[in-house]
Amino acid sequence: MAVSAEDFLNFSKDLHKENRSEIEIRGSVRTAYYSAFHKSHEILTHEVPDDLKGGTHIRFIEYLELKAHAIEKDITQRSLDRLGIKLRQLKANRVIADYHMQEDVSEEDSLRQIKLVESTFDLCNYIIENKDSES
Repeated sequence: MAVSAEDFLNFSKDLHKENRSEIEIRGSVRTAYYSAFHKSHEILTHEVPDDLKGGTHIRFIEYLELKAHAIEKDITQRSLDRLGIKLRQLKANRVIADYHMQEDVSEEDSLRQIKLVESTFDLCNYIIENKDSES
């Protein structure tokens, strides 16, 4: 069974519901990031090249910010920059949720992450709907 970026977001929202444990809240932050990461891939028509350094996620973000406009001619640099900034913030929040065990992660943090993901989805949908007119 295949899943979608929207499925990840819905699961994140389920994990966020009030009166959850901190581990569920951390899971919500993590899953929300992955939903945005997968949704962002939907705007591309080409594969991310292997010439950037780092892990899969940072390479993807740097591709959006530094190289995608030269390849994805129908997406403006401004849109790619905005998407890269959003993903950087979402990823930073996910790193806190996953690795900073001594730092509290609250329901408010989870809600902010979900709201940022929803705006990332909106941006991706805008890019997809306006590809030909953006360039």
